[in-house]
Amino acid sequence: GIAALNGLGITPVGNIAGLRGDGVTDDTAAIQTALNLAASSGSYEVVLGPKQYLVNSANLVIPNRVTLRCVGGTMGEFKNPNVNPPVIDYSILPCYIRLNPAYTIQRGAQSVVDGVNVAPSTMQQAITLVNNFAGTAFTNMGSDAMLRNSTILGFDQCAVDNGQQRDRIEHVYCDARNGFLQSQ
Repeated sequence: GIAALNGLGITPVGNIAGLRGDGVTDDTAAIQTALNLAASSGSYEVVLGPKQYLVNSANLVIPNRVTLRCVGGTMGEFKNPNVNPPVIDYSILPCYIRLNPAYTIQRGAQSVVDGVNVAPSTMQQAITLVNNFAGTAFTNMGSDAMLRNSTILGFDQCAVDNGQQRDRIEHVYCDARNGFLQSQ
């Protein structure tokens, strides 16, 4: 499920139309609705549960001072027990965003991304990772945006900053062609 948090505890955002978290249905509009609601209501935090969320139709925009957090699962090298011999299979990971490489997740000023794991929507197994590197997972659109406790796999760039922002990055695992870029 999804909820917005404030200083008083968890406040349910409600049944956001279209949110599935099945990794197949496009969740872009539902997550964006929750982010916008968090920004306008003053709760400022959206929490995604341990599911796979497909972002497949637009950039996901995290408004200024809003946190997007993923709970209930961590990224890592998961071995699919149903395949012999076992292979690393990212399609079975808990709590991650399957991002179409044609889009990016834009981080506003003082926004926080915490524990949000991202892989391309086209990637299934580690063996296909290098062949499909494309796109940018995160784009910093404002100063003091934070990216932490996350794993980013299979993009051309993990994160891009225009060089004029204070981009704070902590405890992020990045497997990409060009890593973290600051453009001039």
